[in-house]
Amino acid sequence: MLVAMRIFVAMLVLLSCKKPERAAPDPTGTVPDTTTTAPPCVPMAEVVINELSAANQSVILDEDDDSPDWLELLNTGSSPGELGGWTLSDDKDEPGMWTLPVSTLDPGEFLVIFASGKDRTDTLHTNFSLRADGEKVRLFDGAGCEVDEIDPGQMWADQSFGRTSDGAFGYFMEPTPGAPNDTESRPGFAEKPTFAPNPGFYPEGTEVSLSGGAESAIYVAFEGHEPVDAGAIYESPTVLDGAAEASVMRARAYEVDLWPSPVATATYFGRDSGFLPVISLVTDPANFFDSDTGIYVMGDGAEPDYPYFGANFWQDWERPIHISLWEPDGRLGLAMDAGVNIHGGWSRGLDQRSLRITARGGYGHSSIPYEVFPGYGIAEFSSIILRNSGNDWYGCLTACAPGSHLRDGLMHRIAEGADLDTVAYRPVEAYLNGEYWGIYNIRERPGAGYIAEHYGIEDIDLLEAEALVINGDNEHYLDLVAYLRNSDLSDPVAYSDVEAMVDIASLSNYFIFQIWFDNTDWPGHNIKFWRPRTADGRWRWLLYDTDFGLGLFGASVANDTLAYAVDANGSWPNPPWSTELLRRMLDIPEFRAQFINRYADFLNTQLRPTETQAALDEVVAGIAPVMPRHADRWGESLPGGWESETAGIRQWLGERPAYATTHIVDHFGLAGTWTLDLAADPPGSGTFALTALEVDGPYSGSYFLDVPVTITAVPAPGYSFAGWSDPLLPATATVTLDPGGSVQLIASFQ
Repeated sequence: MLVAMRIFVAMLVLLSCKKPERAAPDPTGTVPDTTTTAPPCVPMAEVVINELSAANQSVILDEDDDSPDWLELLNTGSSPGELGGWTLSDDKDEPGMWTLPVSTLDPGEFLVIFASGKDRTDTLHTNFSLRADGEKVRLFDGAGCEVDEIDPGQMWADQSFGRTSDGAFGYFMEPTPGAPNDTESRPGFAEKPTFAPNPGFYPEGTEVSLSGGAESAIYVAFEGHEPVDAGAIYESPTVLDGAAEASVMRARAYEVDLWPSPVATATYFGRDSGFLPVISLVTDPANFFDSDTGIYVMGDGAEPDYPYFGANFWQDWERPIHISLWEPDGRLGLAMDAGVNIHGGWSRGLDQRSLRITARGGYGHSSIPYEVFPGYGIAEFSSIILRNSGNDWYGCLTACAPGSHLRDGLMHRIAEGADLDTVAYRPVEAYLNGEYWGIYNIRERPGAGYIAEHYGIEDIDLLEAEALVINGDNEHYLDLVAYLRNSDLSDPVAYSDVEAMVDIASLSNYFIFQIWFDNTDWPGHNIKFWRPRTADGRWRWLLYDTDFGLGLFGASVANDTLAYAVDANGSWPNPPWSTELLRRMLDIPEFRAQFINRYADFLNTQLRPTETQAALDEVVAGIAPVMPRHADRWGESLPGGWESETAGIRQWLGERPAYATTHIVDHFGLAGTWTLDLAADPPGSGTFALTALEVDGPYSGSYFLDVPVTITAVPAPGYSFAGWSDPLLPATATVTLDPGGSVQLIASFQ
């Protein structure tokens, strides 16, 4: 038995090796010559894969306090096993995937290896991971001969699969990494029960029946509780008369000599499907509300004042949950088991707390396999957030909050179409264990999963705050900051060098929208940025958690957030490091000019009151019919409150552009603005590429004096550029203007 157990965290990939094959007989019947055929593989030691877990969550941690999958080797022989050159693989076509370091495994000794993908030979981490839905893992000796293989099938959270004391295979509810498999083992699981009719909306009521394996006994429970074999046994259908708005049923099958089945969960609504999608969240009540282990409650350690630091909901605890989503037409779109955590910062202290839903193979799904945001183009998510709207929450705590319950989602809608990483927004009505829980906003989680889902890139540097590492490392970013600090930024070469490190469009657009929104919980907070870990990988910025903008808590529409975002001596929440990047970038003349022109392009298009107020109207209309229910649930009287808040946002959107223009003029010491009018002749024959975007003609926008503007006439298909209406301009499609007054230009196409 291993006393000092070596643990390594890496994704489990076991190498496969083909054994020599016999030559096929000659059609004439002549036996072929086999004198050069390699001898058959003969295992060099009696080392086996004794136990593994492809769904480890809390049984064992690695040196990083992560909980990767793991496997355990055991020397079952009577002599030491030399493991140098031995390999592991989960792909029979790729033997040698991960090589064990030189070591000796004594008789009866165990060796635990983490299948984490971290690929650390010194601490025994493989370069691959295991799938919880089942895959063979193979062990090969130094000669490339397959020594052992193990095929666990579907595995569930914190269970293991391995050899029993009599040499058979079985599943263990109490894994024993690094020790004998002496806990109870069973060969499989009872069949999961099924409900009829399907969960959904039955305003007139329905009769629910259950079915399962022929030898199974089915036990049922209600209101989220997990069924146990000491509970209510299923004998006849349950009649739901429709009086309850939502009824939650759960069932589990028990069978002799097998482990209990996974829990089956169903929600039946005594109402019609709604204006919004409807989500049902089901978990054993103790997972949320037990004073010791519940993630939703204060617990015994909470401080007395908001946001109640020390409360259970400030712990990073994950609990199992079942989530179902019905579309407004009543169609069931998603039903799966997953993990749930409380999400957010100070908004955890609100009565309606944000929830993070995470897919894990140990719950049955390695991803959320549904296009949660229709038309968005992403059909799978690693996690989603059910957001309470953060600081913009509409409800009552010690006093009624003034939130609109839509600010952050609205700001991301406004920024759509810009070259900027925004997160999708979709409001839903939620139920928790059958109790109405109000409006949540489904959001993407801005992290590594988001980048993989949008860009197909997994090997990234992802940082937050003062270059704190989430994924990868921060060396490239620190090099960027050092370059900006130590270079002559007036030299044109500086801009070229920085362009090689930074996605200029992403950086500029990110700061422009944050500044225009007047998000004052930034940039010292809520800032993330990433790059592909490639030689030419450039930094991009993620927009998220902007709900302090658009006049939250009565903030003035006149706030000069441009000055705030470049303040070298900023106080909370913006220490000097948080404003340094933009300050130094604006010292580069080329960047400063394009930043100003990009800001002007957006002020003339996406940030015009007609555009932003139309977006507000759409978002308001999307939740207005169900806001009274939400208000009743969380103790806020609706009349005058929510309508007043959204009316205030509308006024803010109308007034902000004029103030933003003044801030630019004042900060950069400009002489004022001029108007640019563009048109195509004939109409529809071309468009115009500006600094930040491309527009159709006729177009009219306001730009800043002393900041040259570059315009490119872009012919429509079938046309070519023929010239400008101003004979003083060059006969090129791209021109740069630096006028002293307004300009009207027509681009001719033929």
